[in-house]
Amino acid sequence: MRPFRDIPVERKLLVTILATTALALLLSGLSFLVLDTVFFRQQLRRDLSAQARIIAENSTAAVAFDDAKSAEETLNSLRERPHVTAACIYRLDGSILASYSPARQTCPPPRTSGNLIFLGGRMEVFETIALKDRPVGKLVLVYDLGEISERLRIYGVLILAVLLISGAIAMRFSVRLRERIVAPIEELASYAAHVAETRDYTIRVREQSRDELGVLVESFNAMLFSIQSRDDDLRKALADREQALAQAKNAREQLEMITDTMASAVTRCGRDHRLIWASRQYSRWLNLPPDQIVGQPLAAVIGEDAFAALRPFIDRVLTGERVEYEVEADFKTIGRRWVRGTYVPTRRENGQVDGWVAELSDITALKRAQADVVRINQQLQRSNSSLARSNEDLERFAYVASHDLQEPLRMVTTYSQLLIRTYGGQLRGEAAAFVDTIVDGTRRMQTLLSDLLAYTGINAESDQPAEQVDLNAALETAKRNLNAAIAESGAQVTSDPLPCARGHEGHFVSLLQNLIGNAIKYRSNDPPRIHIAVRRQGGEMRIEVSDNGIGIAPEYHRQIFVPFKRLHGRRIPGSGIGLAICQRVVERYGGRIWVESQVGAGSKFIFTLPEAAPPAREVAAAREGSNERAAL
Repeated sequence: MRPFRDIPVERKLLVTILATTALALLLSGLSFLVLDTVFFRQQLRRDLSAQARIIAENSTAAVAFDDAKSAEETLNSLRERPHVTAACIYRLDGSILASYSPARQTCPPPRTSGNLIFLGGRMEVFETIALKDRPVGKLVLVYDLGEISERLRIYGVLILAVLLISGAIAMRFSVRLRERIVAPIEELASYAAHVAETRDYTIRVREQSRDELGVLVESFNAMLFSIQSRDDDLRKALADREQALAQAKNAREQLEMITDTMASAVTRCGRDHRLIWASRQYSRWLNLPPDQIVGQPLAAVIGEDAFAALRPFIDRVLTGERVEYEVEADFKTIGRRWVRGTYVPTRRENGQVDGWVAELSDITALKRAQADVVRINQQLQRSNSSLARSNEDLERFAYVASHDLQEPLRMVTTYSQLLIRTYGGQLRGEAAAFVDTIVDGTRRMQTLLSDLLAYTGINAESDQPAEQVDLNAALETAKRNLNAAIAESGAQVTSDPLPCARGHEGHFVSLLQNLIGNAIKYRSNDPPRIHIAVRRQGGEMRIEVSDNGIGIAPEYHRQIFVPFKRLHGRRIPGSGIGLAICQRVVERYGGRIWVESQVGAGSKFIFTLPEAAPPAREVAAAREGSNERAAL
C-alpha cells in the first residue's frame, strides 16, 4: 500500500472525510456511554437507598415483635427487582430475623458506618430499622451491577450501527463534494505540466472560486507573469550593472585623486605579497613607474633588505591585526629611509584575510630632527651637571664663609663687651647707643651665620653613612635643647610613640627642635600645647606637629619655608631660616613638608618620611635627575 502522501488528492480527501466523521461519531458515542454510566449509577444509588428506607420502615413492627414471617413477606416485595441478589433483616444482637436470596447468596454482616458501598460487581446498601428513633435492627440489600454492563452492550451496538450508517451517508456525499474540490486542482496541475513542457508562460489558468484554490490559481498566474517579465528585468539589471561599473570607475578616479594629494603613500597588497594597487605618491616616492609596481611582488619592488625589515609587520597584519610601526630600512631605489606605516587587513565576504592596505610616510627628516633633539638634550644634561657642580661649590663656599666669619664676629662681640665693662661709666649719649647697636648687630650676625651654617651643613654630611635613628631619642634631645624656652613659656610637649628613621640623628634633632621652637615662639596668650602624632599610609610615615599658637594665614603657607623669610619683622626674634632647615632635612630623606593653619586656630606642620628612608646619596642623585628632566 502506497503511503498516504503519495496517493491522489481525491483519495486523500475521501480518507480525510471518512476518518474525521468516524472519529467524531466515535468520540460522541464514547462520551454518551460514559455519561450514561455515571448518571445511571447515581440514579441507582438513589433508588436503592429510597427502597431500603421504605423496607426498613415497613419492617419496624416485625422486628420490634420478632415476627420473622411478617419480615420475610416484606422482603419478598423485592421480587420486582431481579438484580437484587440478597436481602436480610438483622436483630440488634447480629442474628438474622428474615432473609431473601433468589440466588442463594448469603448476606454480608451489617456495618456500623456508611450506608452504601461498591464491592467488585455488586453494591451493598445498609439501613437502620428504628422505632421512635430507637434502633431495633438492621437491613442489608445486595444489588448485582450486571445491569450496567447490559446497558453498555446495548448502547455500544447502537453506536456502532449509527457509525456505519453515518459513514455510508458521508461517503456518498463526499464523492460529490470532492469533485468540486479536486477538479480545479487537476486543472491547475495539467496547466503546470504544460508550462514545464512547452515553456509557454503566456497561458493563464481560469479562476473558478475565491477560496484557497482560487488564491493558488491567482498566485500561479502571477508567477507566470513574473517569469514572463524576467527577460525585461535581466536587461534592466545589465543596464544597472553597467551604470554601477561606471560609478565604480568614477569612485576609483576620485580615490586616485585623493591619494595623489595625500602626503602619505597608499598601497594595497594581496596575501601573496603582490601589489594590487599603488597611489602615484608611492610611485614617485620609490622613483618607479606604475607598471613596474602593480602586479609585482613587494620584495622585487622595494628590495630584499627592505622586505626583510617589513616582513614581521606583514605577518602580523595577515593574521587580522591592525599594525602601526616605525622602521629604518634600506630600499632598493631610494636607499636607507625611516618609514612610518599603518597596515589594515582586508577581508573576503567570509571574513578571511586576503591582503592589506598600507599607508606609508617617509619620516627620515623627522628622525634626524629627533636625533638633533637628543644631542641637544645631552648637551643640556652636561650643562645641568656643570650647574649642579657650581651649586655644590657655592654651597661649600657659603658653608666655609659662614664658618670662618664666626671668629671675627666673636672678636667684635668680645671687644665690644670689654669696651662696655672698661669704659661703661665714661660712655654717654650717642656713644653708648653706638656701642649697643654694635653689640646687637654682632649678636644678630652671629645668629644668622649659625643658622646659615646649619642650613648649608645639612648636605655637608653626605659622605657619612646613614644609620637607624630613634626619633623618640631625637625628640628628647630637642626638648633638652629647648628646656629654657619650655620652662619660661609653660609649654607642654606630648608625643605618640615615634618610629625609627634612617639618616643622621643631628638632622632629625634640628627638624624637631625648629618645629617645637616655632610653636613656642609664635604662641598665643595661652600656654603652648604641642602634640606630635604619627600615622602610616601608602608606604610612608606621616608625622604631624600640632600647636595652639597664633596660626598662619593661608596666603603665607608656602612663603614661610623660604630662607630668611619672616612674617613678623623684629617684633618676634628669629632669623627666618628654621623652617627652611626643616624643609631641607625632610626633602633630603625623600619626604615633603607642609602646613595646615588658620589665623587664631593654631598650626599643624606635617612632614612625611619613607618607611625605609633611602641613603642621602640616592636622594640627592634622584633630585639632580628630576632637575635635569625639568630643564629638558
